[in-house]
Amino acid sequence: WEILVQIMRSPAIIFLFIFFAMQSLGSGGMRSFSVSALVVLHGTPAAAAGGALTGFLFASAFGVLAGGIVADKNNRHDLVAGGALLLTAVICIIVGKINLHYTLLVFVFTVAGLIQGIIRPARDMMIRAASPKGSMGKVVGLVFSGQAIGGAVAPIAYGFFIDIGHPALVFYSSAVFMVLCAAAVYGSYRETRRRAAVQAAQ
Repeated sequence: WEILVQIMRSPAIIFLFIFFAMQSLGSGGMRSFSVSALVVLHGTPAAAAGGALTGFLFASAFGVLAGGIVADKNNRHDLVAGGALLLTAVICIIVGKINLHYTLLVFVFTVAGLIQGIIRPARDMMIRAASPKGSMGKVVGLVFSGQAIGGAVAPIAYGFFIDIGHPALVFYSSAVFMVLCAAAVYGSYRETRRRAAVQAAQ
């Protein structure tokens, strides 16, 4: 019980909880509502929008493999995850503002999926760094509950945006959540470093 209280009072872990919630909200728009939003917003053919989403999902799987290699060679996992999140936010804004040609749309979504995959190994390394010794399972359970909460809210929010006739908000909101997610990544890294410095001084 004491360890659980310690975990819940850890700023680094709270930031990771926020990270998971914001990432679930941000990627939820791309994964579940991008096809509907593109059809309504830009008049994109459903087959073209579906092809773009397929590219996103396939590239995400390969991105995890690439992210594992990056995580092995780079200790600044916050820079990897934060940079990838900000780049995804830029892509979301572009897709929301510009009616891209089918080929370019598939390419952009594929790049976004690759980037989202790269985030995952860096994210997991940050969880390990923030976890007190012998408590990683509890930390994973806590922070992943943020993902569940974000995943529950996302369909309501994005469905509402489409229903009120503002499908562009699907992409703009995703971009905002990605930026907030990047901020949470930096916050977790900073707090983890601060805790390590305090422990080293004791």
